Amino acid sequence: MKKNLLIILGPQGSGKSTQAKIIENEFKFKQIIQSNLLKEEVKKKTKVGLQINKIMLEGNLVPYEITCKLLYEKLKKTKSKNILIDGFPRQMEQVHVLDYFIYTENINFLGIIYINLTEKECIKRLVLRKREDDTPKAIRTRLYNYFKETKPVIERYDKKNKLIKINGNKTIENVAAEIKIKLKKVGL
Repeated sequence: MKKNLLIILGPQGSGKSTQAKIIENEFKFKQIIQSNLLKEEVKKKTKVGLQINKIMLEGNLVPYEITCKLLYEKLKKTKSKNILIDGFPRQMEQVHVLDYFIYTENINFLGIIYINLTEKECIKRLVLRKREDDTPKAIRTRLYNYFKETKPVIERYDKKNKLIKINGNKTIENVAAEIKIKLKKVGL
């Protein structure tokens, strides 16, 4: 059975996890949330988990060697025909690992849904969440790193016509409607 792979990306506060849940239910995908894999490792209090926790509290991106290893293990265990990855790849090094996985596992790569949102709107939404790691300094650092690291990823998939651009400055319902329309255009 050939698996279908869809990815959803967007800066923190873009609503990508909310939209991923909608896609999961509407189109019958198994959602894998990259950040949850990291949080699960932190909860285990392993050496790697402690390293991840320190990096995340500073607002930095976890090195690709760690994120790729955790994700690869999860993907190999997933039995679902349709897989939706939330928040990966965010760095070019991760893209190369993803490409290798798609090739070696004979995956049908559907593309990346990219929820675009202004930095100002991201900050506004993140401040409202009131999470422990959402300090103003950490938010700014995360967004700076996200846009810096992710821009080449987005550009690469855009050039390959595998980028599904979504305007994230709208309501949850309107973003979901735009995603559904665009996914139907790619055959879902």
